[in-house]
Amino acid sequence: MKTALFIVLYFLTACGGGSSSSDAVSAVPDSDLDNGSPSGGDSNPPIYALNISTTFFKGPVKGADCVLFSVNDGEKADPVTSSLTGDLGVAHFGEAIDYDGIALIECSGGVYFDEATDRESTDPTPPMRSVVSIEPESGSSFHFVVTPLTEIATQLAQATGSLDTAVGESGFNAKVAAAFGLQADVDVTTLVPRDLLLEPSEIDDSAEYAFVLAVISASNENDREIGLDELLELLAAGLAAELEDGNTLFSASIREELGAATLTYTDLSAWLSFTQRDIIEDLLLNLVQRAELIVPETNVDTTDSIDQPFSQTNAELVDFVISKNLQPVAPAPNVSDTMYMLGQALAFDKILSGNRDISCLSCHHPLLGSGDARSLPLGTGGSNLGRDRVGGKVVARHAMPLFNLDLFENMFWDGRIQMDENGALRTPADQSGDIDQRMLDVFFARPEVDGFQGYGLVAAQAMFPVANRAEMRGEVTADNELAAFEDGDFAGIWNALMGRLGAIPEYVTLFEAAYPDVGFDEMTFAHAANAIAAFEIRGFDKRDNPWQRFIRDISADGVLNDPDVLTEAQIRGAHFFYDTGCDVCHAGSVMSDFDFHNLPLAQFGPGKGDGANGEFGLGTDGRLDFGRERVTGQLAHRYQFRTQPLFNVELTAPYGHLGQFSDLSSHVQIYATPRQFWIANYMGYNTATAAFDQTPDYVSQVSASEQALFTQFNPEGLIRTDEYRQIIIGLLDDHDTLSQEEGKVFGAGNLTSEIEILVAFLRAQTDPAAEPENLRSLIPESVPSGLPVESGLIE
Repeated sequence: MKTALFIVLYFLTACGGGSSSSDAVSAVPDSDLDNGSPSGGDSNPPIYALNISTTFFKGPVKGADCVLFSVNDGEKADPVTSSLTGDLGVAHFGEAIDYDGIALIECSGGVYFDEATDRESTDPTPPMRSVVSIEPESGSSFHFVVTPLTEIATQLAQATGSLDTAVGESGFNAKVAAAFGLQADVDVTTLVPRDLLLEPSEIDDSAEYAFVLAVISASNENDREIGLDELLELLAAGLAAELEDGNTLFSASIREELGAATLTYTDLSAWLSFTQRDIIEDLLLNLVQRAELIVPETNVDTTDSIDQPFSQTNAELVDFVISKNLQPVAPAPNVSDTMYMLGQALAFDKILSGNRDISCLSCHHPLLGSGDARSLPLGTGGSNLGRDRVGGKVVARHAMPLFNLDLFENMFWDGRIQMDENGALRTPADQSGDIDQRMLDVFFARPEVDGFQGYGLVAAQAMFPVANRAEMRGEVTADNELAAFEDGDFAGIWNALMGRLGAIPEYVTLFEAAYPDVGFDEMTFAHAANAIAAFEIRGFDKRDNPWQRFIRDISADGVLNDPDVLTEAQIRGAHFFYDTGCDVCHAGSVMSDFDFHNLPLAQFGPGKGDGANGEFGLGTDGRLDFGRERVTGQLAHRYQFRTQPLFNVELTAPYGHLGQFSDLSSHVQIYATPRQFWIANYMGYNTATAAFDQTPDYVSQVSASEQALFTQFNPEGLIRTDEYRQIIIGLLDDHDTLSQEEGKVFGAGNLTSEIEILVAFLRAQTDPAAEPENLRSLIPESVPSGLPVESGLIE
């Protein structure tokens, strides 16, 4: 109920109202204003800061010319001041404006950003006006809105012969509210044509509703270039020709006109909070249904996944699978029992950490979806698991899950473990040359030649967490010989670890059993990493999910033989996934292209040392993470991160390269248009005031304990600077936005329903064997070092 009331009040305020209290509306900061603000001067005279937001029906308009006119005897008089709107649609008229009374704001020109397509319009925005009341007091700040609704209210005011009547008790705001479905008791079925031609004083609520709709219709048809009297004459003539016997208010052609106008003028997402989006959609639906309007198809290509008959959706999904040649994923490679036992012991043994206080599986625990249920891991120096973990160094990126790693084409968020175009292994040790041929022979060993299986990229990946100070190696202490090595001295660290393991007889036995033709003294840390990879591949081999069964069913004979393998919601969600182009990045049966893409998300935590020299705003020095650029050195790869495969994704929250999102619904929402809103919402940025004055969605997405922890890196927990916001908004350019050929628009329809079916499909990626209780058997009772095993969560 409070939400609905907020919408009504917002409408009434937007349609010609204003605030004369400096507390009521936040002033727009100078940093985002085109013209700046004069300062200084005599502090005794009143200072009136008039901040005008020209938000049009498709988004913030920039480059529009806004003029503030005085009003005398109900008529437009002299211009008082003017300003151009900036990127956010804000025209700042400056300070020390000496004006008191009714005023008229006129804005015209400029271009808007079309949120439905993530494109800037090339068409000038049509003129719009708003009548406002300025009753200044010392230090007053005003904020008004100029929209299609305020233009209608102004036209209605002119019909009475006085602009003064657009504010106060005129009822014109109510007309506008009624026109947009906010008046619940309107019944268009009781209206007759003559109701539209009554004098304003004689129009009842129902006729008022139709009156304003008709004005919108005629105004839309004539581009608002003629006066209201002429509009009414045109409307009356049209009604006389169209209506039959006075029994039907709207003929089909009139209802088509009204439908077109309604579609145009009720796209309010740009200037109402998106938290109200579902309510706005309901209001629009109510408006269309009540008046039985005929809404034309838009030029935005939207999916039919939700609305079309289920049988058609199902058939089209089968066609998607066939046309995209989706095949069942390959089975996991064989892992011997002896290799598995060695890898299991090593993965859970804290002996591999400098201070013997953390294991590989501390951040990839079976009971936590092979992750740690945290946004950012706590590495060496910590204790306990998951959200109960305390102490330890904060690691810069989210811990990735371990499911089905043998199917991966590169490793880590930035892909720094990969095979290059010549088939050579690339790792962070390339510069030092510390991965020698002996190690490569382990990674790529073949049983028929070498007597054991090498596990390639997965094995190479396991070489590096042990060398990371924050994750496992730690700082120098009396008992931590690993920390004494220089960063980048991988050979020294790996040799020291093999020395630790060789001092434990049980490990020597396990190694020589796993590698029967090699003595321990001949082994390198590559043998340990290969065993860890073997354990991960066998232990977390969880790929028998409903979606894979669906693909397997169709691939057998091109026909879906088991109609019950997916639920209706999952089938509609799968159809939506492919129809909207999600598979452009989440490609193939593994559901990843293993390529790197811009993810314009908020930044928190320690960062990777990027963004020094203050170039991204206060508090960002060294706290940024340039992603793939850190591997390639190419500026074009800045902020790019790898597409994550979706195996068992519902079990692996939180999501994002920093764990920015606590649930699937929130995470997929970031890909819906307009994406710039979701970014601003996460950071608590208010486009109307051009300030970070809203509660950031970060507060609800990241646990309170982690928020408190992250303040050591930034006082607000996350980076909230306009410089950084503009950078990540700038990442939404053409090269990372789907074309119409690649996919239809996500977010242009019923967003709630779209998210529901998409999440249902993502849950079809879950192999029941991946549920935490089914993975408990992976945890050993003990490890050869005798150090404690993290076997369960704190209750």
